[in-house]
Amino acid sequence: MIREFGFIHPERGYFQVVGGMPDAADYGEGTIATPLRPSVNHIWQNNSWVHVAPSKPTPEELRARMPPITKRQLRLTLVRNGISLAQVEQSIAAMPEGLEKQEAEIEWQDASQFNRLHLTLLLVATALSLTPEQVDAMWEAALIV
Repeated sequence: MIREFGFIHPERGYFQVVGGMPDAADYGEGTIATPLRPSVNHIWQNNSWVHVAPSKPTPEELRARMPPITKRQLRLTLVRNGISLAQVEQSIAAMPEGLEKQEAEIEWQDASQFNRLHLTLLLVATALSLTPEQVDAMWEAALIV
């Protein structure tokens, strides 16, 4: 009879094997046999599985997961939200001279797509007094443009 068995290794963490009755020692020093883990939301604690609530992602983690948008999507969304392209260009022109400003100019003129947490986008959003939540809402709208 083929069965599944659970093990925890101090470095590799939890894993399962299929087959006949294995010996924990076969999987390295410190490996212990456990009952099968009920779900990914369980941790091994005090010789039993304990359910832990999945952690809610932070706003920054959610922003990092947002898909990129195209140059077209970004520009259409800006003007549809009352932000002229000239305002963006003025905010970049007002940046102190240096590498950051040059990179922002290149990104604005030449990038074919934009990531939500790109430094240039964050700098321009700040210069335009946009909150992260406002940018999030515009980003979501841009995804369907």
